[in-house]
Amino acid sequence: CLGGEGYIDNFMARACEAEHVCWSSEWKEWHFFRSPDETPTPLLYDDGGVITDFPAEFAGTTPFTHYTIPWTSTVVHGAVPPEAVYLESPLVVFHQLNHVHNFGHYLLDNMLPIYLLVSLFNVTVDSNDIQIISELADTYAKMGQKFDRELLPGVSRHLPRFTWSDPLFNQHSLVCARRMLLGTGWYSYSRRSGPLLEINMFRDSVLRNLGLLCTALPQRHLVLIHEKVKLGTQEIRGISNIPELAECLRLTFPSVEVKVVRLDNSTTISEQVQLLRRATVFITPPGGGSFIGMFLPPSATAVVLDHWLPPLAPPPVGASRRHSGDSKMWTSLRHLNVVHF
Repeated sequence: CLGGEGYIDNFMARACEAEHVCWSSEWKEWHFFRSPDETPTPLLYDDGGVITDFPAEFAGTTPFTHYTIPWTSTVVHGAVPPEAVYLESPLVVFHQLNHVHNFGHYLLDNMLPIYLLVSLFNVTVDSNDIQIISELADTYAKMGQKFDRELLPGVSRHLPRFTWSDPLFNQHSLVCARRMLLGTGWYSYSRRSGPLLEINMFRDSVLRNLGLLCTALPQRHLVLIHEKVKLGTQEIRGISNIPELAECLRLTFPSVEVKVVRLDNSTTISEQVQLLRRATVFITPPGGGSFIGMFLPPSATAVVLDHWLPPLAPPPVGASRRHSGDSKMWTSLRHLNVVHF
């Protein structure tokens, strides 16, 4: 494992490589097989000694602490049973694919963490050899499947498989991976100081997959204002005065095209990226939806509207704090001019 420094509570910072781990359809859990004669594998170094059994929270499986479902396993003493079936792909990546409402969250929650997890272990296998495994099929929904068909080949050539619904996992008592990566690649990288070259590599991989890597630079100004779609009554930190903002910009810069855009599932990923590649200014609220800003052309300006978090202490001692949840990405995109409002 990388990250976490061996502490039992640092599961969100831990990314691991495992061999011959199997999903048990009977027990609905992962099994790690160990020979009875084998010296127990040290997993963690905490609580005053060596931990050789998996705790309930061994490794995070999403980029965010507040809704991650930690990966764990049961140690089984003995060899892998002969009836076990192995996945064909030489490399399996386990990641809890989250329900997503827009392309930006699909990038932030799913594809970028997987790409970074593979990069952490310097894996050089072809995307044809990577199989993504998840457990949360019911929450993934049609939106994620739509994005898979358009974007996934940039990471894996195979559609994800879900342990709770895939026929392969339901027809066999044990389905095993010869080599599996798990953990939170994004969280591990976000704890580093300085920009991340890997985010730029990921962006280029997506552009190459869409055939848009070598697009021409914009010849005239285009200002895009990103309107986040409200989910029922849920507040999503959107811009509250978009009509006034757009009108002000049009009056101030009459020769500049100003467009208000909803980057949701009403258009394809390719159409959204092509639009971003034409923009010279992108005004966006924070959050996963803003991640599509990574596809802006060189020298474009991203105006990121941060939001305020409640004070750490009650007033008058405490004060609200400015928060930019996407700062790691923006500081890594050196080809852009990024300003925060």
